[in-house]
Amino acid sequence: MAVIVTHDAPADRLGEVLRAVAAQDHPNLDVLVVDTGADDPTAGVRAVLPAAVVHRAGDVGFGAAANAVLDRVSGAAYFLFCHDDAAPDAGAVSAMVAAAERWEADVVGPKLLAWDDPRRLRQLGMTVDRAGVPLPYVEPGELDQGQHDGLRDVFAVPGACTLVRASRFAQVGGFDEAISFIGDDLSLCWRVRVAGGRVLVTSAATARHAEAFGGRPAGRRRDRLAARHRVRVVLTSYQRRSLLTVVPLALGLSFVAALAALLTGRPARARAEVAAWPWNLRRRGSLADARRSVARFRRVPDRQVRRHQVRGYLGPRVQRLRRAGGHDAAAVPVRGHMVLDPADWSPATAAVALIVAAVLLFGSRHLITRGVPAVGEMVPLGGGAGDLVRQWLTGWRGVGLGHAGAPPALVGAAGALTGLAGGHGGLVRMLLTLGLLPLGVVGAHRMAAPIGAKRAQVAAAVAYAAVPLPYDALAAGRWSALAAYSAAPWLLGRLARASGIAPFGPRPSLVADIAATGLVTGLAAVLVPQAPLLLVVIGIGLAVGGLLALEVRGLGRLAAATAGGAALAALLHLPTTLDLLRSPAARGAWLGVAGLHEGLSPLDVLGLRTGPTAKGALAFCLLGAAAVPLLVGRRWRLGWAVRAWAVAGVAGGLVWAREIGALDGRLPDAGVLLAPAAAGLALATGLGLAAVGRDVGAGAWRFGARRLVVGAGVLALAAGTFSALALAVVDGRWGAPPDDFARLMAYVEGDVAGSSSRVLWVAGRDELPGRDGWAAGGGLWLTAVPRSVPDVADRWPATSGDRAGRLRAAVASALDGRTARLGRRLAPLGVQYVAVPRRLAPSDDAPVARAPAGLVAALADQLDLQRIPLDAGLVLYRNTAFEPGAAPPATREGRGVGGYRWALAGQAVLWLAALAVVVRSRSGATTPEPPLPPPGRDDPPPAEDDDAAGPPAEPSAAPDREPALAGASP
Repeated sequence: MAVIVTHDAPADRLGEVLRAVAAQDHPNLDVLVVDTGADDPTAGVRAVLPAAVVHRAGDVGFGAAANAVLDRVSGAAYFLFCHDDAAPDAGAVSAMVAAAERWEADVVGPKLLAWDDPRRLRQLGMTVDRAGVPLPYVEPGELDQGQHDGLRDVFAVPGACTLVRASRFAQVGGFDEAISFIGDDLSLCWRVRVAGGRVLVTSAATARHAEAFGGRPAGRRRDRLAARHRVRVVLTSYQRRSLLTVVPLALGLSFVAALAALLTGRPARARAEVAAWPWNLRRRGSLADARRSVARFRRVPDRQVRRHQVRGYLGPRVQRLRRAGGHDAAAVPVRGHMVLDPADWSPATAAVALIVAAVLLFGSRHLITRGVPAVGEMVPLGGGAGDLVRQWLTGWRGVGLGHAGAPPALVGAAGALTGLAGGHGGLVRMLLTLGLLPLGVVGAHRMAAPIGAKRAQVAAAVAYAAVPLPYDALAAGRWSALAAYSAAPWLLGRLARASGIAPFGPRPSLVADIAATGLVTGLAAVLVPQAPLLLVVIGIGLAVGGLLALEVRGLGRLAAATAGGAALAALLHLPTTLDLLRSPAARGAWLGVAGLHEGLSPLDVLGLRTGPTAKGALAFCLLGAAAVPLLVGRRWRLGWAVRAWAVAGVAGGLVWAREIGALDGRLPDAGVLLAPAAAGLALATGLGLAAVGRDVGAGAWRFGARRLVVGAGVLALAAGTFSALALAVVDGRWGAPPDDFARLMAYVEGDVAGSSSRVLWVAGRDELPGRDGWAAGGGLWLTAVPRSVPDVADRWPATSGDRAGRLRAAVASALDGRTARLGRRLAPLGVQYVAVPRRLAPSDDAPVARAPAGLVAALADQLDLQRIPLDAGLVLYRNTAFEPGAAPPATREGRGVGGYRWALAGQAVLWLAALAVVVRSRSGATTPEPPLPPPGRDDPPPAEDDDAAGPPAEPSAAPDREPALAGASP
């Protein structure tokens, strides 16, 4: 429903406005013309819009005239309020409705252009200070060159042409009828925000504005109305406790403004500023009624509303719009930055995204078409959906000799996903493996979103895709390292947002941040159990970086989010956490291997290399790209670059300290620990691109050192990308073996299942299927599973404690030469086969195992072990002493641990509670005003005073609102 308010407008101008409304391409656009003047416009309206309804409201203000729509119209989803001096373009209504629907906005305004010269800007939204003084985002008369185009989350929009959601308009009681002219738009938008709504302005809709509505008051009267209504908006919109601080300051500033007006020869302006307060105090009854009305629909506290206002009081009064490279004013508030629709990516951004996606697909082509081999930690999923879920619910583990314990959460997750995939476990396993690559790249892109430039996000994503860690992990079958790579940017992004430091803040709710951080960490812990430890490493790195940057702001929130998120993630895996609390051996196994040396050199650590994927000096070019913001960055770009490098330094330092023997404690694999370092360097790379637009600029630096640094950084990023990806995509498997032991052992599966027996696997840790087991001494590891090869139910067996003492003792007796009948010792333990893998997989190019050769010789000396020739990479023996009728010990499934079912129930409750906190915070109960999606322009956001303000950190849904009437026209 279009509502045109007119007051004795010239016939030609009103006719042009009516024709502009009639030309709208939005269907079913009804029109109500409300006349407040002396002359009857009905004839002129009927000549252009025969179906329009004309209502003569008498000599009332704009607010009272516009509110007539509440009594005369029902069923509309939106109201379009239009002055008689604003002519929208033909697609304006459709564009504003589309923006309102897509971003769940309650008020949407267009880009206002000059009536006679559409090349000139009138207004594009505005903000206010805490005293209600408005500050437009564009300077009237500025040449429109598209420099402000996009979406803007603003505090208020001018009332000349405004789309308002009908349900929200009715909720807030429409316009404040005590405001006749000047300030009615600010009052409406302020109350919409108080009610939990969102206000946008979109350049996709334009309207020509003559600024002559109804013989608009000019000069002295305009000053008086502006001052009076500004004070009224402040007195009626703030909560009582806020008025205790706002009113004295606003009153003092009014006298300061009056004094300044007197000194500059404007006594009328001085009188207007001083007289505004007595004028409002004489209307205490009207103010009380308005405050009671606002209290009835208030859903947002003042501290949330103030985050959308410009900071400071004197700035809007003494500061004009300053230019920053052709962009917006310095006084742009926290949430006033420009964005483009995420679907409107630039061609360059889309091209880079397509190239990265094509490289990942091309490099994974054989893994997609031929399947992911079951090597290392990338074990098969096991049975079907029902079997997996049943194993997870029983509280029984068949690994080792069988024992009561908490199966990995991966078992239940794999079962649920297999059920959702219609029983296609192979598809689920492929997604849980190859899907981690794009998930990590998307996480890096999302991590850099608050930086405020699309090119910064793209640079961070490209840099993260160029890191050799995930490709080395695929080649070595390290599922946990691949999962850590996928999770690291999400964890780093969550802690950065929780800190509340610009541009990642401010954050409204610490509880919601802890819940979100715990959820993300808990999800990561499904594949990498040490995810809470990674979160702590990242938190320590950010804290150290903050201290190095001489900035202690946000350290308290950061510490709380780190500790709270890690604790919540541990609780979200409650059955496993109980096992860890009960057993020191289980805690040690969860932390990792003590004193593990992987033979990494300092260059490997610097280049984030844990395998053969990246070679040569080009592997270190990413360091050069990440160093750019340290050399040219300023303000928060430099501060966050220091933090990002500190995260990389802490993570890489732990790996190197363990390699040189300075740290013998238990830690995860190097690939897992280096994932936060990769995320930190990717964030620094994105910050470098942001610094190019904000801190390098033009002019004096055009041919200076900063330009050289930027050029070198771009070349370094390109060279590093080539180094990591060009060689890796050649074989289509990212270096992963083409075959696995599961195929060779297929015939053993039926034999083992039919006799309820086990296969004992003994090898070096890197060659042991699953790479999880119990240390057997001499560099050997062992595990025993009631199937041919370990599957997801057999992952992390030692986290349930040391359950392989008898197996270890039997193997040790054969190695020491104390027995020649190892089979007889293993038969009572249900072991029918003994397998010794000498390579990662049965392929000619697989590396030779590092396990001692004496193991194979010792097994060959056993009289009751029969060698089965299969492959040079696998030594397989059959235990001739095993009798198929003998049942192994402890085979009663479903016995469970004490309280295991209650632990599962508590785990489910915690997941739901944490999810509810996050959803509630995003739906408006905790943070009613969500930011727009991340900035979508390649240009940097406009805020110049960005040490105190920056783009918002986390997108979220708008608060609950009354449902729009279906089928109603705007």
